[in-house]
Amino acid sequence: MDEKLRNLRNDIETGQMPEDLDILIFESFSKLGIDEVSVRSSANVEDGTKASFAGLFETVLNVKESDLIASIKKCWASLYNLGAITYARYQNIPIYSMKMGLLVMEMLDPTKAGVLFTKDVANKNEAVCVIEAVEGLGDKVVDGLGDPDKIIVNKVTNSIISQTKKIMALEEILNLVTIAKKIEEKYGQPQDIEWAIDKKGELLILQTRPITT
Repeated sequence: MDEKLRNLRNDIETGQMPEDLDILIFESFSKLGIDEVSVRSSANVEDGTKASFAGLFETVLNVKESDLIASIKKCWASLYNLGAITYARYQNIPIYSMKMGLLVMEMLDPTKAGVLFTKDVANKNEAVCVIEAVEGLGDKVVDGLGDPDKIIVNKVTNSIISQTKKIMALEEILNLVTIAKKIEEKYGQPQDIEWAIDKKGELLILQTRPITT
């Protein structure tokens, strides 16, 4: 199956983009008025209450105009990577029902970024938030490649239970937790939140999804 999937991905990545779509993409990129973007996959089967596909589809960072079409095709093709197809079968999701969209977004240059879970999944403790933070882009946390500052915060008292490093200041932690609790309340269930802090000190919420593990 892996060979068939590789061939399918290759067909997508080397295929010809329809001319009218190609033109529209570059016109839209030009209107952004920026040099680099991130191209993020967004499949219709992601982030449900029972299945998340977290980390299984492609995201391409620091994409310049010259690499835009190739990056879009790479994200489209990632719908058919072995990990995603195997997970879909495990979740009894029909392969034919899977569709891939994507987002082309301004590329951030954050001072720090990471993820926040509005509960401690390992200990099944919904009274705390668990934050993992790194300097720079948060992909090191998402991909499991970094050595993050791990912070556990009591959601009731907003007190810091533990912190492994000092990447995040107290004010940043409390601001993030306050917003995370509002997001959890809005969606009515624990959330897995990606966030970043830009060079102006502004907190940006990049994505939120239900915790499905």
